[in-house]
Amino acid sequence: VFGFEKTYVDVSEADKETQEFEIKGKSVFNLNGGEELIKVNAKAKTVGAQSEIHPSTILASACYPYQTIFGNSVCIDPDIYGERKTQKVCTMGVLAFDAGQGAPVAVTEVEAGMTYVDENNVRSQFLIRVENKGNGEVTNPDASIIKKSCTSESLEPRNFNILKISVSLSGSSLKCDTDEIRLKEKKGIARCYSEINIPKNRDAYTAPLEIKLDYGYTFTIPQDIVIEKSLNK
Repeated sequence: VFGFEKTYVDVSEADKETQEFEIKGKSVFNLNGGEELIKVNAKAKTVGAQSEIHPSTILASACYPYQTIFGNSVCIDPDIYGERKTQKVCTMGVLAFDAGQGAPVAVTEVEAGMTYVDENNVRSQFLIRVENKGNGEVTNPDASIIKKSCTSESLEPRNFNILKISVSLSGSSLKCDTDEIRLKEKKGIARCYSEINIPKNRDAYTAPLEIKLDYGYTFTIPQDIVIEKSLNK
């Protein structure tokens, strides 16, 4: 969506202020993402009689659905209390990811742990921290909400700073305390755990953890311009 100071800038119906297009997001195969050139023809109106120039601003707002995909190996150690003194292939703990995943919202930290089930079994659990590292706003991933965020209509506060999360370990879905994360001061947290029992006497091992975050995203870029009065007017 393009915003103009309509007292001084005119856009014809043929050059719509709202345009839809599709580009590819960033991925491991396309680190820079897609690119598209959008043209909007605008005409400057007359500057006031007492002025030679008039400063103005053009605004470009983007609203789109996006998905962050996080993948990493994590350590699973059924020996909760560290009773076995043998050499282990990995150590459980907190994994921090400062670089992000090339998306506006990133998984910044994963803390792996184990929970007691009974005298013979344990289960894995994870504390997942996410953060909006971009300059825009996170919105409800619902398509109608994303589209509405690029209009003059106001969104209810509950539709901002919310995203959906799904997590799997070794291909099996984990159960989270909520399937939606509410961001506060751009940060949020989720607790997820496996419903599969692991024998306490099993050795420590590594397993692939996948986290998917679905959300809408919107941001605005301003561009200052100067409208000058023509010399022949």
